[in-house]
Amino acid sequence: TPEHLWMRPIGDGPRDHPALRHLNLPALGWPYRSFLLLSKSILFVAQEGRVVGIRGVSPRGNAIEIETKILDPALLALDASDGTLIAKIPLPGNATGAPITYLTRGKQYIVVPIGGASQPAELLALSLP
Repeated sequence: TPEHLWMRPIGDGPRDHPALRHLNLPALGWPYRSFLLLSKSILFVAQEGRVVGIRGVSPRGNAIEIETKILDPALLALDASDGTLIAKIPLPGNATGAPITYLTRGKQYIVVPIGGASQPAELLALSLP
């Protein structure tokens, strides 16, 4: 349905900025891409880092090389029905793509691509209990 069930910011945003700190604001969110994975009851959200500059064209000439800054790297688990934060799992770098999930030998995994650009690129696998 087109009914809007819930909405929440992703990330703290600039709440610690000197002009805002004294206001004790709730999370404001960051203006960067988020990558989503929805299960039956949980919405997983990983967020891209901040682009701080463009280095130029790649040596092969097929891409633009950018420089990124790690910013609040985490995988959030939200209740899909109301957006309540269930868990915030720290990551060693910001996401660069959508998380995936798979089941093998009876164990569930979530894999998040992190890094890239000016950060080491990795696939980070997390297992669920």
